Amino acid sequence: MSFEVPVIDNPGREDFMRIVRAGQPVIVRGATEKWPALGEWSPAYIREKSGHRVVPIEFYPGGSWYGQWTTVSMRLDRYIDILESEGAPEMCYLAQAKVDEYLPELVDDVPVPAVLDGQDGIGAGAFLGRDSITALHYHSRDEALLCQISGRKKVVLYAPEDYRNLRYAHPFSYRFNFSDMDLSGEPETRYARLRRARPYECVLEQGDALFIPLFWSHVTENQGLSASVTFFWRSVDNTWTPLSLALRSRLGFWFRSQVSGRVVGGIQKLFGYPAV
Repeated sequence: MSFEVPVIDNPGREDFMRIVRAGQPVIVRGATEKWPALGEWSPAYIREKSGHRVVPIEFYPGGSWYGQWTTVSMRLDRYIDILESEGAPEMCYLAQAKVDEYLPELVDDVPVPAVLDGQDGIGAGAFLGRDSITALHYHSRDEALLCQISGRKKVVLYAPEDYRNLRYAHPFSYRFNFSDMDLSGEPETRYARLRRARPYECVLEQGDALFIPLFWSHVTENQGLSASVTFFWRSVDNTWTPLSLALRSRLGFWFRSQVSGRVVGGIQKLFGYPAV
């Protein structure tokens, strides 16, 4: 049994901040209604504006969106060629590419929504893919507002209290905030503890914006060709609830920033792939 994510239309800044403090996911409608991107972001437009840019693309050589990925630097126009090719899409994904760093020509198309006016430390990441999936994970320090620009995206979320049922990696893992569960097919038949969790489901359409609170687990699936931008900002509410998850997140983040992240970065520099 799954639960629906509630919808709110055109909230003001204070109304949205009350939603953030409540720590519950909500679909916000009207937050991006004036965005130029909603009418412009076709593959042809993105190719014309930013096709020459070199961007990080995740490739999944193991044949599963729920497995390990390798990041390859690639010209955006070549990546769009892959997305538009005939047949089954190749397992690759432009995920969380910083808009101001990798796609500066598109920054003005996706201004910060009014509900986030005055919010400090906002970053924006672009997502562009075809039938691509981001495996189950949670944000260990940030709140997020996922803004759907084109296509459709299915999102399944789980409350922080469910994290023990979701097979997260060890806190000393580089991917400590990612689950190792393969959620394809009928995962409840493979993972007994998943049956104890309470999923919240929604499908985002063009113009929808989904607030994803701190520590809420979520898996996203693009339905066909899909583009979105997610805004991230540091959480100041509910940062110690639940306490056990907050402690493992702080430990995991520290270890990744000080140890495992440096090891992975060194390996990538030593054996990394050239831009293509």
